[in-house]
Amino acid sequence: MNGLKSTLSPEVYEQVMNGDQEVINEIIALTKYFKASEGKKRELTAEQRKVLEKPVPTPLDSTDLKGLAEYIRSGKAKRIVTMAGAGISTACGIPDFRSEGGLYKTLKMEGLRQPEDIFTLDFFLDNPNPFYKLAPSLLPEKFHPSKTHYFIKLLEEKGLLLRHFTQNIDMLESIAHVNKDLVIHAHGCFDPCHCVKCHEEVTYEEFRKAALDGTVLKCKKCGGFIKPDIVFFGEGLPQVFFDHLDELEETDLLIVMGTSLTVHPFAGLVEFPPEQVPRVFINRDPAFTIEYNPDATDYEKYEYRSSLRFKFDNPENRRDLFLQGNCDEWVEKHT
Repeated sequence: MNGLKSTLSPEVYEQVMNGDQEVINEIIALTKYFKASEGKKRELTAEQRKVLEKPVPTPLDSTDLKGLAEYIRSGKAKRIVTMAGAGISTACGIPDFRSEGGLYKTLKMEGLRQPEDIFTLDFFLDNPNPFYKLAPSLLPEKFHPSKTHYFIKLLEEKGLLLRHFTQNIDMLESIAHVNKDLVIHAHGCFDPCHCVKCHEEVTYEEFRKAALDGTVLKCKKCGGFIKPDIVFFGEGLPQVFFDHLDELEETDLLIVMGTSLTVHPFAGLVEFPPEQVPRVFINRDPAFTIEYNPDATDYEKYEYRSSLRFKFDNPENRRDLFLQGNCDEWVEKHT
């Protein structure tokens, strides 16, 4: 984080830390452009050549279920970190946000300029009614956990779960009785709730009752609107998210499930575990990958070697395992 802060202007750095996806995407695109341009003409320094020639760790005997099973049976996986997105909850009847059938594609509500407005802080401060109208359909108690949620609970029961990071606001881990102290709600959740003006805490039950009654709950102290602690566009991620990032460097197995890995900084968690730590990605489509090019220049090979993205297509890959398909189906079949 310090390197990022020194590179960007204070204004842009603040936008990145507040999750401004447009700014983040522009930085990523510019970085890729300049790296690609440099890679075609640059010669490797001595230090870069050392990186390129450094042996690639091979924590798995093979990047398939057999290799993963052997790694776990050997007792090497004792501090597992899991990451999850909307894909582990769609089986529960909760729509995701960005797919063709997702919330942003299907949401039609009077007063919205665009679907994302409903989770935008400035819009909420001006008009909380659309969010309160949508909220009853998203309340956690309306849904039951998926098999994947109970898989996370199983890891906890076996004493293997170091931490669970989730993008989801549905709190289904709690309903599956996963220890709440092990769960990091990267994008917040419905409980607790606070006043957007004076930050007075309000119980989830008070918010829930108001939402079901069709009324906007206001603070008894200052009259400000009450909002669940869901991270809206324009808000920074909760401090607890940053407080536990170092645990990703302590894990011995990373399991990523049901996420497109397009929203930062959550997606960047994939890059934290040391090179010798296996990473498993269960999803309908591959994501957060870097393409292997056997005809690359030395500098491009160095860039590839230095990248911490998934390298599923590398013939020498013995770290990253992609399991394509439905999370629940994989969990049910192999646990």
